[in-house]
Amino acid sequence: MRNYAIKRFFRLYPAYWFSIISAVVIGLGVGVNIISVDQVLLNFTMVQKYLGVESVIGAYWTLHLELVFYVLCAFLFAFGVLQKNNYLILLMIFFCLSAVCVAVVRYYYNVKIPTIMPFGLAVMFYGALLRNYFIAKQTELRIPLIMLTVFYFICLFVASNFYYQEGWLKWFTSHLAAFAVFYILITKVKLHNALAVYLGRISYSLYLLHSMVIGVVFNIFGDFAYTEYGFYLVIISVLVCSVLFAEFSYRFIEKPGVRLAGRYTRLFNKRDVRSA
Repeated sequence: MRNYAIKRFFRLYPAYWFSIISAVVIGLGVGVNIISVDQVLLNFTMVQKYLGVESVIGAYWTLHLELVFYVLCAFLFAFGVLQKNNYLILLMIFFCLSAVCVAVVRYYYNVKIPTIMPFGLAVMFYGALLRNYFIAKQTELRIPLIMLTVFYFICLFVASNFYYQEGWLKWFTSHLAAFAVFYILITKVKLHNALAVYLGRISYSLYLLHSMVIGVVFNIFGDFAYTEYGFYLVIISVLVCSVLFAEFSYRFIEKPGVRLAGRYTRLFNKRDVRSA
């Protein structure tokens, strides 16, 4: 549990802090949501949303979801059920039904509760089951996974009708497309080439920094960005600059953080051995 916490902390927080500092330094005026010093400082916790504070960068919302998932996994591990598929299945069903309940409550009582948290957690536990099926070769999960996929989209259909109402179709079809693309990429078109591996390696930094790059590039190009040729030039510039910025973050922030985590876990493990 301790090693898990240390590794997660150093894997997530250094690059995350770097993105906040970058937002403060270069992000002002390019779409970054910076209101006050207190807001920026609370963003360093990564739990600012639960403290009622807006994120400096909108993309951070998925990190709030990740932290909840990690805490849940820690509890499941502590109780010895993390590797038991029945519990993962029950958790996915629970969070799908929770999302429907949240959508209904929001519709009838006008309570501002997002469905993305329970649906996001449902997808994460679904992903754990997919991992067990495709990588751990637990073939007994085939039928349960098919049934869970259908169940997820039934719950998504019901919840989106209550939650988004007129805009439900766009939300529903985007989820459907995401599932379809993901399935194709893990079964039919497996991306093992060097470029795909590289982009996967820097993907966390790319996720944290890309919106700032988009803002800066559009700010530099101004009105020219909305012309025919300007738009294509902006797209190329955003892709190239995002990768370069992410590479810098990965090489000088992420990798040292991972090495530091390994150093701390080895140090604590040696102490445990000596004390035993």
